Amino acid sequence: KSSLFAKEGVSLVRNINITHGEINWEKCVCYPKSEIKGLDRFSLQENDILISLDRPIISTGLKIAVVTKKDLPCMLVQRVCRINSKKLDVNFKYLFFWFLSQNFIESIDPGRSKGVPHLATRDIEKLFFPLPPMKEQERIVKKVETLMQFCDVLVERVQQSEIHAGQLMQAILQEAFSSDEQEKEVKLSVTQTNENFWFNLKLGIGAVLEGLRSSPYQRGEMVIAKMLYFLQEIYKVSFGLNFVKQKFGPYDAKVKRVIQSDLKKDKAFRVMQVKGKQVYDLGSNSDRLLKYNSDTLTNSRASMEDLLMRIGKLGSDKIELIASICKVIQDEKVIEEQDIYEKLSEWKPEKYTIADVKDAMRKIKYWEWDKKLDS
Repeated sequence: KSSLFAKEGVSLVRNINITHGEINWEKCVCYPKSEIKGLDRFSLQENDILISLDRPIISTGLKIAVVTKKDLPCMLVQRVCRINSKKLDVNFKYLFFWFLSQNFIESIDPGRSKGVPHLATRDIEKLFFPLPPMKEQERIVKKVETLMQFCDVLVERVQQSEIHAGQLMQAILQEAFSSDEQEKEVKLSVTQTNENFWFNLKLGIGAVLEGLRSSPYQRGEMVIAKMLYFLQEIYKVSFGLNFVKQKFGPYDAKVKRVIQSDLKKDKAFRVMQVKGKQVYDLGSNSDRLLKYNSDTLTNSRASMEDLLMRIGKLGSDKIELIASICKVIQDEKVIEEQDIYEKLSEWKPEKYTIADVKDAMRKIKYWEWDKKLDS
């Protein structure tokens, strides 16, 4: 009953929540836990495949999702089709890939005969479905995943080329109309458009989001940026970022650019609203990103594990303070607490006390980060 929909309880999967490959919980309604007795048949399980029955195909493709462990507990509602691969004794990935194929999409032909863009479960039930032995299904899945990973790399390179071309044009225009004092900065921006830069940064963001899943921190853009700052400046993972002083700590706008680009195209990341704040998480295609064989990804993961062991129990405010002090040490070449406090006060007036600086510096020196910043 829609009259029982609530803000808390068991999440309900509606048509509006089904996107391309994952469940989007931005517009989530719940059903009270006290009312779900006797509704077990509507409870969803991990790896269930969901297809929207209302407007199942839109301009960007089929509205289909796979239930993951992080989506649970959740329940099915009207006008959403659930396929349980376990009951069919089918590899769920094989089944999912078949639903994405043109064979399925052309077969359902939604709305063409009646002019109504809807689909019925019987339309799916009556379709012929190729069912090879389980070992063959697994072989096909493995082959498709390999090819999809290869396609991801090709797409990424095309996107990088587009970005590089745009940046090069802007750099040329800027150089043409800039003064001599600006030429050095322009040339630096041109040289930074190397082939691997954007993809390596994306791998780093993926490693950060993966690591933060087990931490209490909200995964906002500024938190991600500070983690990347630590990885690059303390753990020496090479991203090629140029962090500058911003209100909430060291920041590079390229972090936002990579996240926003991915949200539009690749879906390795996703955006959510948590307590009124915009946060990020790994998206439906994150598995392909995080399977990539890369030193950047390997080093980022190992560094995140060590980093969270050190700062995992500190509050967000202290993380900001430590990152800001590290940036002051880097930029101002100071190490005495009073000097750091004065420079920090110029950056963030009246936000921190000398006692705050001393407490943070004890940690920085204990971890020997001051030596790493000086190297």
